[in-house]
Amino acid sequence: MRLLEKAAQYLPSDMVVNVKPHPNCPVQPADYPGLRMSVTMEPVSKLLAKCDVAYTSCVTSAAVDVYCAGVPVVSLLDPNSLNLSPLRGCETVIFASTENELASALISAASHPRAPGDRKNFFVLDPELPRWRQLLSEQFHTH
Repeated sequence: MRLLEKAAQYLPSDMVVNVKPHPNCPVQPADYPGLRMSVTMEPVSKLLAKCDVAYTSCVTSAAVDVYCAGVPVVSLLDPNSLNLSPLRGCETVIFASTENELASALISAASHPRAPGDRKNFFVLDPELPRWRQLLSEQFHTH
């Protein structure tokens, strides 16, 4: 949130920031006086219809929901730790670690058309479980 607050000075004045915090991590707008924002607890599914871009933390699975819905995603990247994002490696996802990178990414992503992400990279619904079978087979045959 602090990075977003710092990036706000570079964002268009008409850009609206809606924050959906994790239920266990409440966010108070008064704690971020440099950021014009509102806090909502609406379901992600409802928020997706109202946004042009989503800014996510680096380890949230909500980023996958947003990505699969086709909303452009900008994700926080901590330069001092491993990228644990479930969207690591997805070409259309933008990672930002500085206020300038974040502002630029949000402005750029907001102008991109919606395009559903490649769901098959996340949701393999084959009841035969071929990937699990292959992984287990490899593990038992190599030890």
